[in-house]
Amino acid sequence: MSWMTSAYFCRRSPNLEMPPWTNHWDSSYFRLTIHNLIYNRVVNEGHTMKSFVRCLLMILLPGVARAEEGVHIGEIGLQGFYYPSSPTPVRIHIPALPQAQTIQLEFTIDWGISLRDNRPQRADHFRMPVWVTSDKPLEIEVPLLMGWGNVSSLRMVATDSRKQMIGQSTVAVGPSRPGLPLAIYCNDDRNCSEAQRQISPLPDSEEYHTASNQVEFVILKEPRQDWWAYMGARALVLASSVSKMDPGQRIAVEEFLRKGGKLILLEKEVSDSSFLAPYRRGAPGAAPIVVGMGHLYRVTSLESKELARLFPPYGSKRLVKILEESPSNPPAKQVLERVEVFFHFPRLAWLVTWIAAYVLSAGLVNFTILRRLRRLEWGWITVSLTSFVFAAGLYALNSSRRPKTFTLDSTGVYWMDGQSPIAVGDFAFRVSSPRREKVTLSINDDVMPKEWVSYERPNPDIATDMTGTGEPRIQEGLEVRLGVPYEMEFPMLQWAYKDFLFEEVRKFPGTVHWTSEMHLKNETGQKFKQAIYLDRRSNKQYMIGALGQGQEIDLAQMTPKTIWTKNTGISSMAPEEGNWMGNGVERAPFAIEEMSHANFLPAEVNRIFIGENDAPMTTAKLSASYTARQTIALTLVNLDQP
Repeated sequence: MSWMTSAYFCRRSPNLEMPPWTNHWDSSYFRLTIHNLIYNRVVNEGHTMKSFVRCLLMILLPGVARAEEGVHIGEIGLQGFYYPSSPTPVRIHIPALPQAQTIQLEFTIDWGISLRDNRPQRADHFRMPVWVTSDKPLEIEVPLLMGWGNVSSLRMVATDSRKQMIGQSTVAVGPSRPGLPLAIYCNDDRNCSEAQRQISPLPDSEEYHTASNQVEFVILKEPRQDWWAYMGARALVLASSVSKMDPGQRIAVEEFLRKGGKLILLEKEVSDSSFLAPYRRGAPGAAPIVVGMGHLYRVTSLESKELARLFPPYGSKRLVKILEESPSNPPAKQVLERVEVFFHFPRLAWLVTWIAAYVLSAGLVNFTILRRLRRLEWGWITVSLTSFVFAAGLYALNSSRRPKTFTLDSTGVYWMDGQSPIAVGDFAFRVSSPRREKVTLSINDDVMPKEWVSYERPNPDIATDMTGTGEPRIQEGLEVRLGVPYEMEFPMLQWAYKDFLFEEVRKFPGTVHWTSEMHLKNETGQKFKQAIYLDRRSNKQYMIGALGQGQEIDLAQMTPKTIWTKNTGISSMAPEEGNWMGNGVERAPFAIEEMSHANFLPAEVNRIFIGENDAPMTTAKLSASYTARQTIALTLVNLDQP
């Protein structure tokens, strides 16, 4: 029975007249005013409780059933926290259907509101197929990218296999909650409270002066199924047994750690010694253990009170500092900047030379030749012709290197260590276009989007800056299909480019590891066409060259070179000047030696293996005819662990 039908029968009841607010059919308003209804109708007017309860159930129960059974959007982020450059988990409730089928979920993310046009500045659309059974409802989390707090609303429409709508939901979306979220996984309320008490900074400390650096606790009674669902937390505390987790949930926690998260592990409460066993040798200590791109902190137990002393000597100040640390810049993007097509205008000296040549030519023709010919009136024609010739020459010279077809530059960087075959993948793509056209980028892998480098929140363009309105222009959004392959459609301007970042977690057959002192073996299942080993503590680098699958090398048989000298110092890998529409200087081919000075290598890692794969690990393609200009895949292995 619907709300409207229930209200109709209650209005017909001689013992209970419905109040005017029921015309709005607002369940939230109903909850706020039900107390007034009870008081006025039951206490003051003396109506029977039986009539009231009957009509109350008729109104309340259908609404509750609808909220529980209908398709709707639930929690966004990790209890309101999400990291802008990582996928935001959006929880979706889908009821059981009359028959098992694949339904289509369509999401629309509105970015900002244009005051002039009264519509979103940009709307991104995401589509995702979901298999729903007929025996029980389904709770899923969908990874969407919310950006840097400029999202105004999220809409979802669910359609069945016959394209018939089965439900829809719309929620307002604000920026991520301020503060430093620290998630605690625990099943026992006493453990939850004790862990929170030991970690809590002092209320009167300096950290509480601003809301942005306050430590906020997120209590998790149920573990998440995917690593990206934890990315809203700056750190995760495991204060309960992981044996209660299913294999997928255990892997999600480990992958969160490897993706750059901070995991605080209470040894006694976790109880399972097999969880992250290679990194839990010996007694727990205060120093973090590097696992992939993340850091593992080991604590004996809650009873030992070591959790309260985990961050000496500054206590809560150091905790806040650690939580405030942001992940390093995406390594794949930095490698892409070394090899990508890039655009820049001619240098000032080059333009001055052309202008000077034009002035001399126009002056020579108009004030010398025409004067001698006594045809000064022809100057109206020769000046125009001279300007046209120089403009055409300037255009032809600078557009000679314009892209004749769509190009796709791609780089991938895999980060792993010598103890595990699990690798964290980071990918960067640059699409450049010769003309205006909508194209689709398709990635045939289980990747997750990161911050849209070319699709950040809309900013005022040159025209709005000149007029002083400051109103961002309306932008055309993205059309994205979630799944494998991951497909994204977007518009391209003429002679333009767009950059996109993605990430994934992949398990290789093995890793690069030590077999004995100075002996390395490649069991990743990959072939490296060139490789290098860095011992940064000893300031030595070993050029390995090509390295095949299963091949073992002896570093003692190689002559090392120094990484840094007094003259060179520590340099960063940066793109060379020149190339497209520039001064014509082509970049040198990429060499693995450049990675020894890459500024995204973790400072605390001293021994690193870097290999360039002989083939890309992720296949990407464009819908339009294109040229795969540069494709580089690197594998980095932390070899500090024994």
